[in-house]
Amino acid sequence: MKNNPDVRNPAEPWQTKSSYRATNTKKMDLPAKHPFVHRPKITTVDKLQIAVMSVTIAPLRLVIVALLVTVTWFFATLALLGRSEADSKQPMSGWRSYIRPLVVFFARSVYFVCGFHWVSLRGTQVPAAVAPILALAPHTCYFDSLPVSFLNLSSVVTRASSEDVFMFGTLTKFTQPIFVRREDPNSRQHAIQEIQRRAQSKGKWPQILIFPEGTCTNGTALISFKPGAFYPGLPVQPVTLRYINKMDTIPWTWDGPDALKVLWLTLCQFNTSLEMEFLPVYYPSPEEVKDVALFARNVRAKMAEALGVSVTDDTYEDCQLSSYTSQLDLPIMMQLSKSRKLCKKLRLDIRNGKSSELLERLCHIVTSKSTQVTLEEFASCLQLPVCDTMKEMFALYDKKGCGQVDLREYAMAMCLLIRQPTQIEDILRLAFQVFDHGSKGRVTTEELKGILHVLCGVDNSQAQELLQELSTSDKHTITYSELETYIEDHPEFSQQFVAPQRPASVLESLTCVGIGDTAKRKVA
Repeated sequence: MKNNPDVRNPAEPWQTKSSYRATNTKKMDLPAKHPFVHRPKITTVDKLQIAVMSVTIAPLRLVIVALLVTVTWFFATLALLGRSEADSKQPMSGWRSYIRPLVVFFARSVYFVCGFHWVSLRGTQVPAAVAPILALAPHTCYFDSLPVSFLNLSSVVTRASSEDVFMFGTLTKFTQPIFVRREDPNSRQHAIQEIQRRAQSKGKWPQILIFPEGTCTNGTALISFKPGAFYPGLPVQPVTLRYINKMDTIPWTWDGPDALKVLWLTLCQFNTSLEMEFLPVYYPSPEEVKDVALFARNVRAKMAEALGVSVTDDTYEDCQLSSYTSQLDLPIMMQLSKSRKLCKKLRLDIRNGKSSELLERLCHIVTSKSTQVTLEEFASCLQLPVCDTMKEMFALYDKKGCGQVDLREYAMAMCLLIRQPTQIEDILRLAFQVFDHGSKGRVTTEELKGILHVLCGVDNSQAQELLQELSTSDKHTITYSELETYIEDHPEFSQQFVAPQRPASVLESLTCVGIGDTAKRKVA
């Protein structure tokens, strides 16, 4: 590799599984700045500039951009006229190919007007016959369509829903993209087959552009790469992106300025530059072809090294989970993020149809067998061997360190992780199903205490206070409908699940409704 810096020797894999762990221990630490959080540093002078440009240059830019987008859309529509489904399976040719330079020119003009006056290139882009896939990172914003237009609007892999976006959907279809439908379990396999088909065209198809991070970050670290670009096992040319912008207005993250604010702040900059660096082609080793995750990690490490940033195992799903857990103030929610990451390490797929099989198996065990299990029994329930990651998962739920976990708590966590219910009624219904040993349709007072402990974090004495408030036909058991009736009669009950701070006891939360109502009236 040292003798040939341009192309990695396929006979000498850059990193094996063991070498990856050894050489990237430090890099796998979380970055100092969370990749999904962005706060632009805007000084007083910057605010003055934004104020002036907001009533002068920015509105003018916006008008010109609207006109240019319309013109670009017109030529893209013209090129797509009369194209059948069969035609879309072949590269654009004939008179349509003569329209491409016009579409590319006007697409680039849109960004020039926005202030992207200069794109600098480093390295050399190889032909599609050498590397059919270009992996671009970091993915920071919708402005990343600039490198797409700069690369002559090559094909992209994108969500199928993007073709329904007014105007921009037409521009997307003009690139002859590979659409992925998340709701279709077979979509990923179809996308892989299409990538392989185009890659075997000996350069007839343009290169396929993929942003393997799959979501936008602030660019301070490279998050987990999704495997789509690496499943075909084909050579990949990594491309790094660096935006040079005084206020750093480009990133559009989960926690940060919204899309409109990002656009406006960028329009209020005099100039924004982009630096694209084409790294040496990465040829996967036989081991990487078999292990797509290893292939993706090694490419990511190469790109992070070139960018001078760290890597982190954070994903878009982490953001979704964080948003979900923030809606509910439940102790069990604190374990979900860690559980999801451990499931990923254990290769427990909780996103597709196999997740239902896992839930059914767990629910069957907890309702028909002993719920207190040892490490070996826990691993057996998951149909996995005992390993370090399994021990870590076990320890997460063995809070007392007694060598046993309550499998019901783990099953409940998996139910929340996979189904992500937001209504307290749905959460309690799931809990009833999990804790109803023997599937008798009722839970005992001890089982109800278990539910309250897992969901609310209350101890037995606090749970007993609530049980005294419940009037049931059987003092020793309770049905879900009886608990549901109680919740309907006491709407303040669910407040403990969403309150920023949980009351000292459950009973206190049930008797403070008058104070809450008074406070609301004062605000009104």
